[in-house]
Amino acid sequence: MDHNNEARYLAAANYMEVLHDANQCYLQGGDEAIQEALIMFEEHWSQIRYNWEWISMAFETDPRALRLACDYPLAGPSLLDLRQEKLESKKWLELAVMAAHALEEPSKELSHLCNLANAVNQMGDHRGAITYYQTALQMPVGMDTLQQANTLGNLANAHADMGEYDRAIELLQQTLQLVGVLGERRLESNFTGNLGIIYRNTGQYQNAETYLEQALKISVEIGNEKLIGSWGSSLGALKMSQGQYREAVVYFEAALEISRKLNDQRGTSIRLGSLGICYRNFKQYEAAINCFTESLAITEEIHDQHNHGKWLGNLANIYHDMRDSEKAEYYFSEALDNCRKLDDRRTEGLILCNLCAVNHDLGRFEQSLALGCDALTLNRQLKVRPTIALTLKNLGRTYKVCSMRPQALEAWSEAQQIYTELGMTADAQRIANQIAILLSAG
Repeated sequence: MDHNNEARYLAAANYMEVLHDANQCYLQGGDEAIQEALIMFEEHWSQIRYNWEWISMAFETDPRALRLACDYPLAGPSLLDLRQEKLESKKWLELAVMAAHALEEPSKELSHLCNLANAVNQMGDHRGAITYYQTALQMPVGMDTLQQANTLGNLANAHADMGEYDRAIELLQQTLQLVGVLGERRLESNFTGNLGIIYRNTGQYQNAETYLEQALKISVEIGNEKLIGSWGSSLGALKMSQGQYREAVVYFEAALEISRKLNDQRGTSIRLGSLGICYRNFKQYEAAINCFTESLAITEEIHDQHNHGKWLGNLANIYHDMRDSEKAEYYFSEALDNCRKLDDRRTEGLILCNLCAVNHDLGRFEQSLALGCDALTLNRQLKVRPTIALTLKNLGRTYKVCSMRPQALEAWSEAQQIYTELGMTADAQRIANQIAILLSAG
C-alpha cells in the first residue's frame, strides 16, 4: 500500500466534508450562521485547495480521486461562488465534467457543465458560455423543470451580456413561467432582477424599476443577503442611469457593506466601481480614483476580465474630466483591447464613444469622426439608447468644429429626442442649448 497516497486521499475526503459542513451552515441563513460558516470556510480554505491539487494529479490513476474530482465542487457551491476565483472555478469544473463523464453519472455531468458555463460567462467569455448552456440543454439525460429554468435563465444572461437583448428577454420570460410553476422564490428574484437589468440597459427605466423593486422585495422576504445586495446595487445603477447619483450612493453603500460582510470579492469590486462613478459625478476625483484602484486590484486578483476592462474605462473617464487626454486615451485603449478580447460588444460601443470625445480633445478630428461613426453603428445594433445619445452628442461636437453644420444639427437633434424620451431632461436641455447656439450663428 502507498501510505502517502492513502494519507492524501483521507485528507482530501476529510476536507470535502469540511467544505460541505460549512456550506450547509451558510445555507441556514441568519447573521450568526453565516458568520460561523465564513469563519469555518476561511480557516480551512487553503487546505481544501491544497487537497484539490492532489485530486487533479491523481484522478487518472486513483479511482477514489476520480470520485472526489466529481464531488468536490458539489460539496460547497454557495461558499465557492463567493470566494473562489473564476479561473480556479473553471479548472475545478472542467475536471468535474471529465470525472462525471468517466464515472457515467450524466446528472452530475449536466450539473457541472451548467456551473462551468456560469463561471466562463462571469469571466467574460459569453459566446463560450452560450455553447456550454446549449450543450447542457441538449444532453440525452434531460433536465427537470428546475434545471431547465436555471439553464434557460443563465443562457438569457449570456445573450444579454452579448447585447442580444431581444433573445435574452424571450428566454427570461420562458424562465419566469417555469419558475412560477415551481414556486422557487430565489430563482424568481434572480431572473426577475435580470429582466430589470436588461430594461435598464435598453433605457426602459420604468420597466426596469418595476422588475428590480420586485426582485429586491422577494429577496428581503426570503432573507437572501447576497440577492439583497445584488438588487440593491442594480437599483443604484438604475438611479445612476437616470442621473440621480445621491440616491444611487445610498444603494451602493448598503450593497458594499453586504458584499464585504459576505467576503464576496466580485460584488465588492462592482460596488466600489459603482461608487467611483458616483464620486466622479460629484467631481471628487481622488475618492473616485481610490475606488477604481481598489476595484481593479480585486478584478486582477480574481481574474474578472469583464469588470477589469469596465473599471479601466471608468478610470479613463476621470482623467478625461481632469483634462489629461493622453492618460485618458491610454486607459480607454487598454479597456478597448480588453473588451474586444472578450467579445463584449456593449462595453466596446461605450469605449468607442469615449475615444471619439478624447480624440476630439486631442485635435484629431478625422479620427474622432471615424471612431464616433463606428460607435454609433455598434450602439444602434445593440439598441443601447443612452449610449446612442452620448455618441450623437460627441459626433455633433466634432461635426461643428469641422464646419459640418447640417450633420451637427442632425446628430444633436436626435440626441435631444432620445434624452427627452428617456426622461434625462438636464442632458436634453444641454443639447438644446448647443442647437440654439449653432442656429444663432447662422
